[in-house]
Amino acid sequence: MQQHTDRITMGEKNAYLQMAVLSVPGDREEQQDCVGFEIRPEECLVTVCDGMGGHNGGKQAASTAVSTLLRQYTQAYPAADVPALLAEAADEADRRIAALTDENGQALRAGSTTVTVLVRGRSLYWFSAGDSRLYLLRNEELVQVTSDHVYQTVLDEQLASGQLTEEEYRLRSHQGGALVSFLGVGGLPQTDRNEAPLALQEGDRL
Repeated sequence: MQQHTDRITMGEKNAYLQMAVLSVPGDREEQQDCVGFEIRPEECLVTVCDGMGGHNGGKQAASTAVSTLLRQYTQAYPAADVPALLAEAADEADRRIAALTDENGQALRAGSTTVTVLVRGRSLYWFSAGDSRLYLLRNEELVQVTSDHVYQTVLDEQLASGQLTEEEYRLRSHQGGALVSFLGVGGLPQTDRNEAPLALQEGDRL
């Protein structure tokens, strides 16, 4: 089980895949995203969590998310029902982040997005909440696998169903980037996951 918050590159592999991690802080003073993974002979779990919240809140939320997801995975291994495992692990991370407090005992009000994948053999499972994305690169074609849980998606759906006029849609679109679901929000109103595994092919990149 490994967890990282600083810039790092590495290669780990099993019989089915090879992975690497690269985290680039850019010009920010503090990195508030966190990645964790565990590789076993037949499968691999990787989770990327991007924290939000002032000062240390985002970093603490992301770290809590990663540690909780990894712990739930380890305790359940080998899970018979992978989609249920990922959902239950995310629910636990959501509860733990929502319960975080500051040094004065006040609610931290922090949160974290997550995108978590489990590759078992050549089968891919994923779970996401927020706008952290999973992409699949296959035969030089890049496809976004997950959906963004942002207000813009809600607006698009409301416009398509006739709940909003074009004018109302235009006026509200400036808020389109706001997250509508993330770990710590309490109850996870929106998530993205697959029930049936996606078959991976030789040469696929995630």
